[in-house]
Amino acid sequence: MASSDNDDSSKPLTCLTSLQAPISPPRVKRPRNQPSETVEPRHRQSHDNENAPTLAAIEAGEIQIQDHLSFFSSHLAKAIRPITSGPRLPIDDYIELYKRNCHQHGRHFVVHQHDHPVAGVHYDLRLQISGSSSISFAIMYGLPGNPNSTRLNRNATETRVHNLWVSEWNRLNAFLLLRFSQSMHISLPASVRLENQPPVIPMSFQNHLIETASSTTGSMLIWDTGEYSILPYHGDRKQTDDELSDDFSDEDYEPTVSDSERLHHAFKNRKIRIRLHGTRLPRGYTLSMRLLTVNNRHEQPKKPVRKRRRIYPSSGGTNSSQMTSVSSAEEDQSSLGADAVSTTNDEGVTAYERELEDQEDEQVRLTNAYPGATNSINSIHQRKWYLSMDRYASGFRPQSLSDGTREWVRRKENDTLLGFEPFFVKGRDHERSVVTGRTADDVMQDEDVDNFTGRKGWRAVLE
Repeated sequence: MASSDNDDSSKPLTCLTSLQAPISPPRVKRPRNQPSETVEPRHRQSHDNENAPTLAAIEAGEIQIQDHLSFFSSHLAKAIRPITSGPRLPIDDYIELYKRNCHQHGRHFVVHQHDHPVAGVHYDLRLQISGSSSISFAIMYGLPGNPNSTRLNRNATETRVHNLWVSEWNRLNAFLLLRFSQSMHISLPASVRLENQPPVIPMSFQNHLIETASSTTGSMLIWDTGEYSILPYHGDRKQTDDELSDDFSDEDYEPTVSDSERLHHAFKNRKIRIRLHGTRLPRGYTLSMRLLTVNNRHEQPKKPVRKRRRIYPSSGGTNSSQMTSVSSAEEDQSSLGADAVSTTNDEGVTAYERELEDQEDEQVRLTNAYPGATNSINSIHQRKWYLSMDRYASGFRPQSLSDGTREWVRRKENDTLLGFEPFFVKGRDHERSVVTGRTADDVMQDEDVDNFTGRKGWRAVLE
């Protein structure tokens, strides 16, 4: 694990509030009349050390720690619930999983359940693409688990490229800030400067390690995690529904090519066949992902138009805010995904902070990567992929019925029964973390969040 330049692992870092961002989506602007100083978030008093750094402070870059794996694994270990049902990944295995993939060719994956106040409940599939970064897809109803479902297919929407698990000093944003301050003839605060060096700004990060919650970003838990394998995708074969091919083999790839490199190649070809070796997901579970020509954009979306508020006097003589109509670009942003646009008020933010925010946001928009992550795979924000269970590769075969229809049944291979019993993703009130056994409400309670309002209307796919 990479460590920071500061030997003090819990020293608070004072910097501009506009650069202290929460987890995905981008920061929520400070409401009117809220003081500019950072307010320490409340934390559950039952923790062994009440002075320990909070998740929110670390995620916002307010606290610098050296060993993130130890911190997060310790935090999760304290939150573990008794095993009642379902699979569970022991903490020791959780730690070993990350250590095993902490290199350039790691092949780690995580599925986060994210209950976001704007985007609503969705499931983020994150796939490691390098030693520092992961590509991310938002899937509204979670992964399909019934081979005979009438709604087997999903939209998988590309979101920002995320940081994997290591929080490092964000030198890129430091250089951008230095260049901007020089062009504007502004002296940076001493707290964000180093002698004879560019300013150092702690980055925010959303990584594969976390389970967390806040009133502005909702709850997030680890639905499943493990490693992935990339299987060959035979594009010259007619696709009548999802796969219908039984002649794929890992021999189509050179054995020296890592799965991370295979993912880059498959992503470039816009056709991915990926097997997820998780804890909750059944053995052999395989997905087929395709980017249709109509959705194959090559440029990042244009900058969305900011929402404007008009002030209308109320009957009592006081002012009340009303929002003007939302631009179509913003509607697209808020339709799904972890990067939904915040709808809160911009008042109380200085012009200087606003310029810095705009520049940081512009850099994220242009690169489609959060600070500290690298978009080496050329992911395009909000691009929608077609995702489905690869039924044959997952261990099923089609069987004709007497009425002329067919169903997919578990198949045998060398006297071994493949496939699995159907599973269903039932949403925030039912799904539990594969690491801690917590529900979304448990995570909210542990992080002492009591003023969150979620988006309604999510329904599980059970047919």
